[in-house]
Amino acid sequence: MINNIDLWWLLYLGLTIIVIVIFLVIGTSYITRSKLTKLNQEKIRSAKLSERKYRSLVESIEDCILIIDNNFNIKFANAMFADKWNYKPSEIAGKNIKDLFRSEKIIKHAKIVFENGRSKKFDQKIRHNEEDYWFNIVLTLQTEDNNIQSVLCVLRDITKRKLMEIQLKDLINTLKDQQRSLSRLSKELIKVQEDERKRISRDLHDVIGQRLTAISLNLEAVKSGTFTDGELNTKIFDSSNLVKDTIRDIQDFSFSLRPTILDDLGLIPAMQVYAKRYSERTDITVDIKDEKFIEGIKNDIKIVLYRIFQEGLTNIVRHANAKNVYIFFNTEEKNVKMYIVDDGIGIDLQKDRTKGLGLLGISERLAMIGGSLDFSKSEKKGTKLIVTAPYDLNE
Repeated sequence: MINNIDLWWLLYLGLTIIVIVIFLVIGTSYITRSKLTKLNQEKIRSAKLSERKYRSLVESIEDCILIIDNNFNIKFANAMFADKWNYKPSEIAGKNIKDLFRSEKIIKHAKIVFENGRSKKFDQKIRHNEEDYWFNIVLTLQTEDNNIQSVLCVLRDITKRKLMEIQLKDLINTLKDQQRSLSRLSKELIKVQEDERKRISRDLHDVIGQRLTAISLNLEAVKSGTFTDGELNTKIFDSSNLVKDTIRDIQDFSFSLRPTILDDLGLIPAMQVYAKRYSERTDITVDIKDEKFIEGIKNDIKIVLYRIFQEGLTNIVRHANAKNVYIFFNTEEKNVKMYIVDDGIGIDLQKDRTKGLGLLGISERLAMIGGSLDFSKSEKKGTKLIVTAPYDLNE
């Protein structure tokens, strides 16, 4: 039988054990809670650190970055985007991308990303502040912990690259046009050379050859001694005229091929001689303003200016229906300019600028010496041809 002392002892022991268990439970709970709190704090610090690193990375790159919800409203925009669109970052949140971009293509691709989760990459021209910008745009689907989806939009400014591509395409097209023009010019030059050879051959045979034959017959007749003094004088007079005409024709041939007066007296005298003969053939008056300074330039430039002068007059008689031509020169900085102005029917600036092979030939001649060609309608009527050549002087 248990006495009272043992009972109290057992009761005391039981209470002690209960108290110890309670303290152990409370202590364990406190320790566990402390550890969990510390772990959560570490997670929060880690998340904040990751967020700061992510935000720092996003803000430091040169691309524009947006996060868009499924209503196409902006949840986040980095500083680069805000600066590009002249907004404060706080002002952009909540704006709809339709209002910013005014581009159905971006909305269309964003819908596709939301629907199938596949990323989209494309180039897009966006009008902003009255200027056109080109962007390479990448759209990527993002899913948060609470299954809320958004689209990460990265816009890389490729305007300079696009402009270079456009300029390169324009340059390629220009080179192709020049190649076609050069091909046309080459064919035409071959044709002109052959025509010129035929003309010279025909003139030599028909004109010079016939006259020399006539002179030879006269000399044979004189040699026979069967003529009276009067008949002999007539034969000699006729032969003398034939020789003079032959000499003049040979001089004309020589002048058309290469005027020696250009080398002997200079550009202006050569142009004046050619203009006089041109006026006699065409009834077109040519007025050349004499400029002494022009004779100091290099011979190769003089030759080009002379040939362009010839081609210009040829085009006028063919196309301009003019009565007068005015030619004058001036200098500006490192260039000398020759103006050929007529009072004809004028020129179609849209059609005639690239159509004529004569103008193409002039342009090619000028390109060889670093010059250029331009033309316009003159102040009253007719056409003004403006030839620009380097003002290089003989040393």
